[in-house]
Amino acid sequence: MKNLFISNELRDISVCGENLGGAIFDGLSVGNAKFIQCDFSNARIGLRKNVSFKNTVFQKVDFRSVGQVNAVYDNCKFIGCDFRGTRLDDLSTKYFSCLFDKCKITDQKFLVNNFQKNTIIGKISEVQFIGDNQRLGKLDELNLNLSACKISFFKFINCDISNIVPPDFSNYIFIKNLKIKIQKANEKLELDDLSAVNKKTMERKLRHLGGLDAYLFNVEDEIYINGLEFTEKFFFYLGVDTACLLK
Repeated sequence: MKNLFISNELRDISVCGENLGGAIFDGLSVGNAKFIQCDFSNARIGLRKNVSFKNTVFQKVDFRSVGQVNAVYDNCKFIGCDFRGTRLDDLSTKYFSCLFDKCKITDQKFLVNNFQKNTIIGKISEVQFIGDNQRLGKLDELNLNLSACKISFFKFINCDISNIVPPDFSNYIFIKNLKIKIQKANEKLELDDLSAVNKKTMERKLRHLGGLDAYLFNVEDEIYINGLEFTEKFFFYLGVDTACLLK
């Protein structure tokens, strides 16, 4: 029989090493709690009623293949947790002012309006941060601290990242006032003698970035995808000196 936690409040508790796999959490409010080395895999969080976790620490918790809706995590810490196979982009699930420290996060989507004022530490890859494309004329602002994060193969879609804290590593380039730089880049491109194929690829890349105020680039990713020569030219058009990065 599955563990069932419904319509209850849990405060100031510490749970260590418990198998909560497949458990159902519904209509539950949890605060000032600690879950250490617990198994939440295949749990269902917030089926019909809201579930909230506030000031809660999850340390080395297995969140694989968790299904969740109507869940709110406020000022929580996830330390060494495994989120593989769990969707973090449910429309009704929110993460505010949370810390993700060395968690296994890959192939994930984050909805900007539901993922604010968070900090990510460690390595994450194949992630997308997506704004609400229904709000025409205004990009959703992402507030995110990536200063200690090595993020790779990522996309920021329909969102303004001007106020994020970018990774503090040498292989990242964070460009603000991007619209002005894109305009100048297009002017340089017209005067350059790129091959027809490379010119078309460059035009497409610049056009894709044209409506954004800022963007973050992982230089290693750019080289892997487009090659060194193309990447050097791309950042040259944007007025970025990458001599120290492209050795």
